Amino acid sequence: SENHPGVSSRPDAIVELWGSAELVIDQVDASDPPILIAHGTKDQHIGVYFSAALSLKAACERAGVPHVFHPLEGAKHGAWDAEYEGQTVPEFVHAFLERHLRPKTVAAN
Repeated sequence: SENHPGVSSRPDAIVELWGSAELVIDQVDASDPPILIAHGTKDQHIGVYFSAALSLKAACERAGVPHVFHPLEGAKHGAWDAEYEGQTVPEFVHAFLERHLRPKTVAAN
């Protein structure tokens, strides 16, 4: 990257919450970082139906991309108060990022 020479701009992990990932389905490949997909099963928001999450999950499976899929049962769009297996959205997002983000080293002055 231009402002930080020698530092990769490639993400270490991706968090996809009730988004419109269908736009990038054809770009998913095995070199992609691990992805967390969480989406409300009752999302009726135009362009980001639950089927978008299912499509992304299928694309990850085809490409061999490590992924975690959390269908938020009965939840709608923007389901910040939803839970998956006893964890809130912020809790399971934090746990995913803790597992997949690489520790950053700080150069000594």
